[in-house]
Amino acid sequence: DECYDGKQKCLTPEKIAEWIDIPPVNDDFEPNIQTEPLSFLQYNCQTIKGDNTIAAAKKFKFHKIFMICLQETRRKDKGVGKRGSYIVASAPSDHKGDYGCEIWISSSIPLFVENGVKHCIKVDDVSIFHSSPRYLFIRVVTGPFSFVVVSAHAPHSRNSDLIEWHRDFSSKLKCCVEKYNTVLI
Repeated sequence: DECYDGKQKCLTPEKIAEWIDIPPVNDDFEPNIQTEPLSFLQYNCQTIKGDNTIAAAKKFKFHKIFMICLQETRRKDKGVGKRGSYIVASAPSDHKGDYGCEIWISSSIPLFVENGVKHCIKVDDVSIFHSSPRYLFIRVVTGPFSFVVVSAHAPHSRNSDLIEWHRDFSSKLKCCVEKYNTVLI
């Protein structure tokens, strides 16, 4: 399971991704539901507070980004709420003010259209089920759609917690994949 590349002790990429690489199968077909391509962004923002939040929200909306996974937000916020035109799920930073993860989902860009009616994500559609300063797992349930979104920030390659973090994160992720099938990382 573990390897040593001459510089660091780590899990092999094959071990980390062995059960993720199997594609999900979804045989449900809803003829009255249409979807459009949606844009996603993964971003280590290295602090997003005050005016940075407002500027980021404006840029995300301008570029029509549906979902944003942020790491190192360094906020103390926890839970799910509304921030401008985005629903934001937050995992707070640690006691020193480091790390923190957030997932932003547009409340104005439709996830799907059913019989001509646009359906956007609402605050009540989003719930947090795993969080720590280094990762955030949320579940979104709306209409016929149910999926998990993960924002994660692994320790640096020379961090002594790396192996333990990957084991913990991988076990949580594996449970999500087995239970919910559709996981966005």
